[in-house]
Amino acid sequence: LAAGSLSVNFIHSWAWSEPLFIFLLLWAFYFFIKYDRSKSLAYFILSAFLFGLSLLTRYVGALFIIAVTATFFIQKLPVLAKWTRMIGFFALSILPMSIWSLSNILLYGRITNRNIFFHFITIDNLRQFLTSDFFQILVVWGILLFLLGIFGKFFPDFRFRFKIPRDISIILFSIFVYTIGLGISISLFDANTPLDNRILSPCFVLSVVA
Repeated sequence: LAAGSLSVNFIHSWAWSEPLFIFLLLWAFYFFIKYDRSKSLAYFILSAFLFGLSLLTRYVGALFIIAVTATFFIQKLPVLAKWTRMIGFFALSILPMSIWSLSNILLYGRITNRNIFFHFITIDNLRQFLTSDFFQILVVWGILLFLLGIFGKFFPDFRFRFKIPRDISIILFSIFVYTIGLGISISLFDANTPLDNRILSPCFVLSVVA
């Protein structure tokens, strides 16, 4: 479904950062889920490294790092182990960007060329979001959940036990954090960032995968 999407194919036909960003994210989530199942240190390091590379590709990759790091809180581990792994994962993930930022400071005297300035999300931003492929996926999810609720209402004998798998929960939570973070980014850093299919393409692809 994602590979057949016109918007995804259009994005990959241009020399934009999104194709590489999505590629790195998919592999990062894959190895993180592998780590979550096996608790393998190799998967832990590899996933953190790939998330770090995605951050180098696009600054908003930090939102996925924050979201994934937060999922350590729901792991069934002792408190000390949770904090140790959470801090370790976050540190490994931001290591490539830390090196790059230090280089920018030494060479140019600042990390990036972005300035903080508050501005509201515009009607045009909302219109772009409502016409995006990602929003259409959200509508489909909403309709399916509504139909399941109606089915359970009229057929009480049908015991429908729906539990979202942990793997999918991690991805969905990351999508939620990324979407909220985009709104914050537009409000504080770059008012010209559109909420179109290009910017929301990581959410669309990840939602299809989930």
